[in-house]
Amino acid sequence: MWNSQFCLFHYRSLFLLVRVRVAGFRLTLPLALFLMDETIEIIADMLWLTEKFIPGWVYEEYFGFSEKQDQQQLKRPLKYFGYPHQLLQFSREFLNELRRHGRYSLVEVEVGAGSHKQRVSVELL
Repeated sequence: MWNSQFCLFHYRSLFLLVRVRVAGFRLTLPLALFLMDETIEIIADMLWLTEKFIPGWVYEEYFGFSEKQDQQQLKRPLKYFGYPHQLLQFSREFLNELRRHGRYSLVEVEVGAGSHKQRVSVELL
């Protein structure tokens, strides 16, 4: 039914909260995921643009491949990462996939006892 499509919409996380508690000291760092996403997109676009102006011999010397040999040789480790802008696009896709889960607690660690208790938690909000 057409209205079942609306149930598939999930809440997207907007913030990554990092909470640190050490012996009465509390610190909460809210990191805006939508700003990180936009920043990664802008940097990836700038890298793509600079890659168009960098000569091919620079890629052959520093990254170990050229555009012509892209599909033929996959032996060198840097080859698997591809161009720098592709690496940033992958991290952006990973961040978006993480945001799709909605409110989620990633890590909760508690160490020590009594007054030496330390606690760190990371959650998507």
